[in-house]
Amino acid sequence: MSRFNAQAQKGYYKTPTHLLPVISRYVSCSDPENARVLDPCAGEGEAIEHLGLGLGLSTSRIYANELDEPRALACEKRGLVSLCGDAVHELDAPLGGFQLVFLNPPYDEEADGSGRTERKFLSTIRFLQQNGILVYIVPLFVLQTRNVFERLTRSFHNIGMLRFPDPDYAVYGQCVLIACHGRGDMEQEKERLAALLEHPPVLGEHSAEPWIVPAPRMRIEPFPFFSQHLTARQIEAMLAGPVARSECLFGLVRRAERPARSLMPLRSGHQAVMLASGLMDGAFTDPDSGNLLIIAGKTEIIETKSVKLDDSDVLVTTVRKTPQALVKALDVTASLEAGELVLYDMR
Repeated sequence: MSRFNAQAQKGYYKTPTHLLPVISRYVSCSDPENARVLDPCAGEGEAIEHLGLGLGLSTSRIYANELDEPRALACEKRGLVSLCGDAVHELDAPLGGFQLVFLNPPYDEEADGSGRTERKFLSTIRFLQQNGILVYIVPLFVLQTRNVFERLTRSFHNIGMLRFPDPDYAVYGQCVLIACHGRGDMEQEKERLAALLEHPPVLGEHSAEPWIVPAPRMRIEPFPFFSQHLTARQIEAMLAGPVARSECLFGLVRRAERPARSLMPLRSGHQAVMLASGLMDGAFTDPDSGNLLIIAGKTEIIETKSVKLDDSDVLVTTVRKTPQALVKALDVTASLEAGELVLYDMR
């Protein structure tokens, strides 16, 4: 698949359905009644559902996060505990709260030149408890990159790796890495992974003792699982609520005492470009108050006219059009507390 097509589908490469039972054979669970599993890049939820049910978990212990809203809705329809948003920046869950993380991240380079997207998503192992199991599906060459190789051998022990069988392997060169969270003998893990990368065993053809998903180290009830991202459905539901309806009906909108602030200072030129492209639309946390803001931006054309006599005493009208950035923000937290819409304007 070309990089353009990969970006068009947000780097989404579904784990082949026929390989899910094979992958499941390499893990087992010591406490299925209390364990929780997470897929930070869940797609439509098929992989984490199959893996979780295979471990003996109920769907109430299977957690899915997906950036793409239609795919996140598919996870919800499966009965999984589901969120829509960016798992790296927007997902809020207990650190070390999951006993297994299944991670098949987007395959791409970061737009800012900071490296591979697959490496960035390794930050989601913060949700994996010590001695919990990581199942990480990426192309072989990604595991060979220095940053990924160092991160894995520094943060995991009992590392195993198997490549997809043919003909699946020929498509993207994918491998399944399975490991226990927590530092072991780093030099030994480096030697082990290097040998596996040199001569990768084949998934399903290589037998191994299953990795054991441990029991939770602590019981967390209720278990918080939130995203700072608001989906279109959530925003529509909020705007269709009684508070928003009454404000729209009567035109009673309270202006805030202070303007909204961006998370970082922006020059007007930067702001105009971001607003015109829609990059500032979305949900953000106000750095001062901690309130949740829904921000929408646009550029308006401000027209000014001037009339003066030219050298021939002829009236000349000059029309000047200047783009101006405008941000409108709905303070969700303050609106719920005040019982009325709290809107901010920033020009």
